[in-house]
Formats: sequence, C-alpha cells, structure tokens
Amino acid sequence: AEPAPAAETEAAEEAEDKKAMYEGDQVVTGKRSRATVARLVEVEVKAKPAAAAGTGARLDENEAVAALLADPKNKETMLDLHQFVFKQKGKKGTQRKALCEWR
Repeated sequence: AEPAPAAETEAAEEAEDKKAMYEGDQVVTGKRSRATVARLVEVEVKAKPAAAAGTGARLDENEAVAALLADPKNKETMLDLHQFVFKQKGKKGTQRKALCEWR
C-alpha cells in the first residue's frame, strides 16, 4: 500500500515553501522599496455660469437706495440684501460696493 502521489507532492510543496520563506538574510539592509502610488485622476471642474450683466440702472443711481446703502444703521439690511442678490455672504469690504454696482 503506497501513499497516493497527490499527498506526496503536496507535502513536498509545503516543505519547499517553508524553506523559501526562511532562506536568505533575515535582516533587511538599505532603504526599503516603496510602492508607487496611483495619483488622483483629474476631474473636469464645471465652470460656474457667468453672471449675466443686467440692462437696468445700477442700484446706487437710485437716490433712495443709495441713501439706504450709505446709512450705517442699515448695515444688517444691506447684508441680508447682499445674501439675497448674490446668494452668498460676500467679503466684508466689498459687500456695499457690489450692491451699488448691481443692475
């Protein structure tokens, strides 16, 4: 009763694998090899649609509106108006100027 040839070959392969794992120098010297990293793929950024230039008069051409924008008491109203018109808060120093130029 001889053992099956498949069992012999599996045992021989396992023995070779164990030998291969421990062969060679166990202490690594020098710089380690680094794997290259696949960088991010470029994504097309959709450009914001350009704001259409209005055809009406500027806000500061209307005397009543210009007076309201210039009055420091109406700062909160002006900031709310800027948020409503431009859908963003805006920079601190350019809010009044942007509203005055808006058509």
